[in-house]
Amino acid sequence: MTDQQKEFKKARDNLGRFSAAIRTQFSFHKIKTFYDLLKAVGYDNDSIKRKYFPFEYDKVLTYQDVQDYLSDRHIELTTEQWLKENPPQTNHDIRSTNGLHDQSILLEKDKKEEIQEEKEFKQSPNEKAFFFWFQKKSITQLLEGILGK
Repeated sequence: MTDQQKEFKKARDNLGRFSAAIRTQFSFHKIKTFYDLLKAVGYDNDSIKRKYFPFEYDKVLTYQDVQDYLSDRHIELTTEQWLKENPPQTNHDIRSTNGLHDQSILLEKDKKEEIQEEKEFKQSPNEKAFFFWFQKKSITQLLEGILGK
């Protein structure tokens, strides 16, 4: 294990112990409201009253509310760790086109469409079946694959 992996494991273990402690406090009725939960997490009175409305922090919690809160903390931690291991790529090649499309790309697309149009489905004169466009396309591709064209 690398040092970073050890650090991540330690953070996950700490979150697990923290979650168990919060669940225990809830089961012993030490956490009854969202205010009690925030105090147990480590917020002080001033920051709670600044960030939340009274009807929010006075809300009586259910066990599911506590589970949701702890699940959110777990998701935050794993997301943060994943982003540290897999940082977003920022070296994209950005071309400025001054709001206009690159004409060479459009011409290449037109040529590809012309080539695709040339591959026309040729139906047998003795056959009476009707095929939809996607069926014709797949039949043509299958025949080309078999015949090696």
